[in-house]
Amino acid sequence: MKFRGKPVVVEASKVVEVGGVFVPRNADGTGPPVLHLKLEGGHSVVVTREQARVAPAVGDYWVTHEGDRAYLLPREVFEHEYERVDEIFEVAAMARAV
Repeated sequence: MKFRGKPVVVEASKVVEVGGVFVPRNADGTGPPVLHLKLEGGHSVVVTREQARVAPAVGDYWVTHEGDRAYLLPREVFEHEYERVDEIFEVAAMARAV
C-alpha cells in the first residue's frame, strides 16, 4: 500500500544560537541532559535529547505541532518538507475544516 502524509500547519522558528552542549538539567548534576537554543524573534527553548536527535546547528528549525509536540529539524529536512503559508491561507484552511 502507498500512503500520503496529511497536510499539517506547524509553527516554526529558525535557530540563531546553540548554547553549548547537553548538560544536566539541574545545578546539582541531576535530571535529563538539556541544551539551550535561541530562536529568531528573541525566544529561547530548553531542548532534551529526545527533541533533538541530531546535534543542533544555527539555521535549523524548532517546530511545534498542534498539541504542543515540539522538536528540532535540520534546515535541509525542514525546507524540503515544509513551505511557508501566509495568514490568509491558514485562516481559510481552518474555516473549511470547521
